Amino acid sequence: MAAPDDGLRRGGQPLRPRVRRRAQPGAWLGRGTCSARPLRTGTTSARSRTHGSRHLAEETGESAIFSAVRGDETVCLLREDGAFPIRSHVLYEGVRFPLGVVSAGIAVLAFLPDREIDQFLATHDLTETYGQTHAEPEIRRRLEKTRQCGWSLNAGHIVPGSWGMAATVFGPGERPVGALTLTGIETRMGAERQPALGALLLKSAHTLSSELQRSRKMKER
Repeated sequence: MAAPDDGLRRGGQPLRPRVRRRAQPGAWLGRGTCSARPLRTGTTSARSRTHGSRHLAEETGESAIFSAVRGDETVCLLREDGAFPIRSHVLYEGVRFPLGVVSAGIAVLAFLPDREIDQFLATHDLTETYGQTHAEPEIRRRLEKTRQCGWSLNAGHIVPGSWGMAATVFGPGERPVGALTLTGIETRMGAERQPALGALLLKSAHTLSSELQRSRKMKER
């Protein structure tokens, strides 16, 4: 059976594959040791995160992830797999990465106040674990690019050939609280497809941000 093409449409019709949710965390080069805080199913925010990730997976065929900020890290809370058969497994439910690492960490760090960015980079040497692709000048270049585009790109900086794109999710006070990510193989996230994927990410992240902020306001009444 032929694989879906690299576009968002096939045969003139929107690509709407079935979505398969990962039942168990996968692994790449071993399994993570940190567990995510469980989602509180039934809450507005949990339903919104699930819907946002599932919609992205259906529209693109890729794996869609919601990651939340936990201190100086992002933690993957939810993953929805699209129908494209070749996947990246760098991100799985429960895995944590420092800010500035993977597309979610770049997306979150980029929209923190400049003072907090400077403080983070002054106190975290990401090259010790992630190599020279995560030296401060490289991180700052990605942050600037993210601010320009609105979405971030991880061009195989953790595992060669495994790419990711992410858009920031904002909570009360327009502060970053997480990110929506699309992840897949390099050939599925080339320059010709990035604008369309980025637009979908930004739309979904904006919707989720609005729902989270609205839910918070309702609870404060």
